[in-house]
Amino acid sequence: MNSTFRLFVLGVACLPLGLTGCGLESHPAYSPDVRYGVRSDPIVMAAPKLADERVDPDRPGVLPMMRFDDIFKPDHPYHAKATAINDTILRDPMKISGPDRSQIEASLRAFFGTPAEPIINAKALGISAKVMQDLKLDDETLAMGATRYRIHCLHCHGVPGDGRGPTARWVNPHPRDFRSGTFKFASVDQKTGPRLPSRADLLRTVRLGLEGTAMPAFLLLKEEELESLVSYVIHLSIRGKAEMNVMKTDFAPDRDKGGVLDFVILNEEGPSTIPDLISGYAADNVNRWAASLESTSAITVAPYKADDMKESIKRGKQLFTGDPIHPRGKTANCVSCHTDYGRQAKFKADDWGTLVRPNNFTQGVFRGGKRPVDVYYRIHSGISGSGMNAFGGTLQPQDIWDLVNFVTVLPYPEMRRSMGVNID
Repeated sequence: MNSTFRLFVLGVACLPLGLTGCGLESHPAYSPDVRYGVRSDPIVMAAPKLADERVDPDRPGVLPMMRFDDIFKPDHPYHAKATAINDTILRDPMKISGPDRSQIEASLRAFFGTPAEPIINAKALGISAKVMQDLKLDDETLAMGATRYRIHCLHCHGVPGDGRGPTARWVNPHPRDFRSGTFKFASVDQKTGPRLPSRADLLRTVRLGLEGTAMPAFLLLKEEELESLVSYVIHLSIRGKAEMNVMKTDFAPDRDKGGVLDFVILNEEGPSTIPDLISGYAADNVNRWAASLESTSAITVAPYKADDMKESIKRGKQLFTGDPIHPRGKTANCVSCHTDYGRQAKFKADDWGTLVRPNNFTQGVFRGGKRPVDVYYRIHSGISGSGMNAFGGTLQPQDIWDLVNFVTVLPYPEMRRSMGVNID
């Protein structure tokens, strides 16, 4: 093999690494001219009312929530309900006036910078130095995160973290939209209401990826790069959530103007300008992220009380199917969504407006992780944004472990038989 050919082969072999950033010592930053922009895609106000359950997903090449008027196209997954969808179900940010949109953009840029120079303006937002340090939102970390995000994440998750990058419409499930501040897989207790994941939760997702999706594992990245990516995702989430909050809460349709969204001061004693409102929402979002770092926010995983595994799995099946003969009279009735143990589950709209299907447990794919504790987390505190309920407030810890034992045996026919589990 001559030297020229060797160099050619080496170059081809290294090409994938270069494209994914692996082995790169320099990571080009965004152009200073790139902007996050102002949200133009629809905001889901009431996800369950978008569509009825359906047996098919959206077709490849379609991303349901790109433009509001897309729903009137016959091939759109929500077309059947198009005439019933109004501002209380789906809001069109493009109905906000040009001057108001400009004011939103200017405010967001003042508080969060640009892709080339991302910041969290702690002084303007009234955020303490300790919170900034705990969340690792310093300018240097965000700058590194922005360059890594540009290489590894932008093509799916988009510049502002909207889940609408150039490849997004071609992968299913669609990439996560960070702007709503909702993340599916967390070890943070959700019994009292939706709470944000911890940094460790996001770090695990970035490091290990999500099984059964296009989200890969980034095990080859350095630890500081992974940490910077998590910081940047948090940054995009805080920015996007503040933008969404003001668009959802502080604008209302004016029927006399054809449904144009007018800025409305709902509480004259509170903030009365768009910058003040965005500042308040942003500060609240930062503090919610900080709260998830507290040790008291973590799900308390009760020790498993070892008993006869067959009996535990039997009780788990009773909980899953809603069988009233459970010894404690408990039920989770998981089959109401996971029809036929997920084999015949239908697609439904999630909080992002995309179509998702409850898990088919017989396939053995657990996106939030296959460890027993990961399954315990999902049952205890649900999966935010997906419609998966939290059972930590209604089931005893042993009940949750019984369900864990049952669903984790479902993918294995021989194990099911040995444990006396019949699902056919």
